[in-house]
Amino acid sequence: MTMTGFETKSRVRKASPNTQPGKAATRLPTRILAVVDGTEQTNRVVEYLASLAASGGAIEVVAINVQTKREDRLRGYQSFKQHEIDDRLINDLGMPIVSSVSRRLEKAGIPTQIRIDI
Repeated sequence: MTMTGFETKSRVRKASPNTQPGKAATRLPTRILAVVDGTEQTNRVVEYLASLAASGGAIEVVAINVQTKREDRLRGYQSFKQHEIDDRLINDLGMPIVSSVSRRLEKAGIPTQIRIDI
């Protein structure tokens, strides 16, 4: 016990998850979540990620686009067309955005996964 009444604890440093005992340290790529919407900011995000990779950073990207349902447009339709609306949000609006980002990042040598949420 210390004079202040608080117990001191020793800190134990854990091994980094990127290294294994007895082996040389290997760096796993840093996984980055990039939220993209097809605007000018999306272009800036892609340029920034490409510059990170060009500077020697090992990165991989998960590009995600989030589409918002307009509930007010669904009045009177109940849920019988809900799956069609979801499909259009994903395939017609979200997919072109994340596909474009993925192509650009892959061209820069950055492994990319894509995801669309609604």
